[in-house]
Amino acid sequence: MKLLIYSDQQPPIVPLDNNSIEVVHKDDINIDDIPNYLYDEIECYNYLEYTEDDGLDKLIAKMSSKATLRLKGVDIFQASKSFTSGNISTSQMSEAIAKGRRRCFSVHELAESISSKNLNVVFAGISGINYMIEAKKND
Repeated sequence: MKLLIYSDQQPPIVPLDNNSIEVVHKDDINIDDIPNYLYDEIECYNYLEYTEDDGLDKLIAKMSSKATLRLKGVDIFQASKSFTSGNISTSQMSEAIAKGRRRCFSVHELAESISSKNLNVVFAGISGINYMIEAKKND
């Protein structure tokens, strides 16, 4: 089973006939109510930026053995670099790193944190100002 958590207004497009994907908005999910070890895949779009400090730990607890975790969000260093070079405006920068977010991440620090939690980081990269990380559980 797959859990897909998004934070934008519109949900991502998923196949209509795929009942094994649970798609929820960040405001409509209480991660504490989900049983541990339930999902084979968890994919999050800008979710960790809105969670408490233990948000990553809570996501990892929901992963089944050999599960995959995919995270996407704004890399604070790339956003800052784009802002200072004039590639994004003040309002775009504010939208990218603020707008109700509790914190920011860098792809490198997040990948290190994930690795320290017994997950194997398969991919960590940056596209524009966004980071993408894929990790697999080592159980």
